[in-house]
Amino acid sequence: MFAPQERQVVKDCILHWHGAKWHVHALTVMPDHVHILARPLEHSKGRWHSLAAILHSVKRGSARAINTLRSRRGPLWHRESFDRIVRDEEEFGEKANYILSNAVTAGLAQEGWLYDGLWCEGMPATPRPRPHHKRS
Repeated sequence: MFAPQERQVVKDCILHWHGAKWHVHALTVMPDHVHILARPLEHSKGRWHSLAAILHSVKRGSARAINTLRSRRGPLWHRESFDRIVRDEEEFGEKANYILSNAVTAGLAQEGWLYDGLWCEGMPATPRPRPHHKRS
């Protein structure tokens, strides 16, 4: 289960690539999983950043930082991710509303905007620097 400080770490790691490798529209870090509404960005004509590579980087960076906070080692995330293509504006709105209301539905907040695990476009997107780790 992610504590508030750990939820911030995950948000920071997701937003680290915002505007560089993907455009994040909304995200929510729940106590035991994450929802992200994002689109990979084009890195050269007709070629986009790999969603799998971005997610690997997010998982790796957040796992290292959270394991440091917890004074532990080992896996934090499941290997697989569940993703889908949003086909139209209506589905985009449904996914965005789901992300906004997820914490309310789970009983974690009275209002989605008040949940500390939520971030969406229009909110400051300046992640705090991640701790640096020495490789052993």
